[in-house]
Amino acid sequence: MKLSRGSLAGILKVRGPLVGILFILLGISVITVSAFVYQQANQTVDQNIVEVATITLKNFDLGDLDEGETKTYTKSEVANLGDAITVITTKGHVYLHLDSDLDSLTDYSTYNILVRFSAVVGKTYNIGDVACTLSLVKPFYSSIDLDVPGIWKFDYEITTTANSVNEDVSTQVTINVSAESTA
Repeated sequence: MKLSRGSLAGILKVRGPLVGILFILLGISVITVSAFVYQQANQTVDQNIVEVATITLKNFDLGDLDEGETKTYTKSEVANLGDAITVITTKGHVYLHLDSDLDSLTDYSTYNILVRFSAVVGKTYNIGDVACTLSLVKPFYSSIDLDVPGIWKFDYEITTTANSVNEDVSTQVTINVSAESTA
């Protein structure tokens, strides 16, 4: 079927008002949809991070040691060896880790650090129990289980034997103490 110019004009005349109404409805629907598309809200999340352990350490000087000599030091001889470590825990099962640089010492045949409980909480440990030993061959110890919250204290007992040296040698040992709530 062929449409002539006149028949096309007739169709547009009849449909013209209908097309106009459709454009008006389309415009109104776009405005209505635009009014409901955008909405915003804010939300905040608060949280406190709780420290599970507070560690206090004492430094100390053991004095002089002659080559070939063996000495044992306790809190009786060096006061700061008593309660050398204090740990205050806020929850149970906080694990204490001790890591030293004893394995780097070459001027000793013996260097042992015995760590003893001097204040305990709960019934798992007793005052005087050995918590761990650090040495030239085992310079670290992990996982002393502080199973109950409270104040824990540790004494050091140190035994050293010096090797022979050609001149005076100054040595220093570093012990890193850390605590965490997972082993």
